[in-house]
Amino acid sequence: MKILSGHLKNRSIKYHFQNKPRPTTAKTREAVFDIISDRIKHAAFLDIFSGSGAVGMEAFSRGAAKIFFIENDYLLVKSLKENIVKLKINGVVLNGDYKINLINLRRMKQQFDIIYIDPPYFSQNIISTLKNCFKNKLFRHNTLFITEYHKKESCLVQQIPDMFALVSLARRSYGISTVEFFKQRY
Repeated sequence: MKILSGHLKNRSIKYHFQNKPRPTTAKTREAVFDIISDRIKHAAFLDIFSGSGAVGMEAFSRGAAKIFFIENDYLLVKSLKENIVKLKINGVVLNGDYKINLINLRRMKQQFDIIYIDPPYFSQNIISTLKNCFKNKLFRHNTLFITEYHKKESCLVQQIPDMFALVSLARRSYGISTVEFFKQRY
């Protein structure tokens, strides 16, 4: 897997895993970053369920200031840390349960410009993750929330605007994946 654009373009991302991850495809990553290109420079970026870390590393390569990665799989965390050192990424890897790590981010007084949520398909963690992001006040008034989910989960994601006072800015499908962009209503 390679970084697609930015100052780290074509650099390899290596990863090892216990349970086979479903990395965000290159086509999806490229499309997402084309859509958010005007918001990525100097952004504080949170990559939840980061897996290989390709999304967060792409964000850094394209100009994000700092990346926080949250991942539960020990081997993926090990790979993430190795890649961050090798590629000289300004990033922090948080290992373990996402709910606990979102609390830890609140304690560190972190807030983010962009929050990328890509849980395992059909885990129903998107709503829970958003709930915990709001509960821990990890967002700013103009934070962009990006969710990636299986296209068959769209009925679950349709509840998000009403539950969190968010507005859907765009929804794009790439194969079996759907990516949706949200911002606060007010």
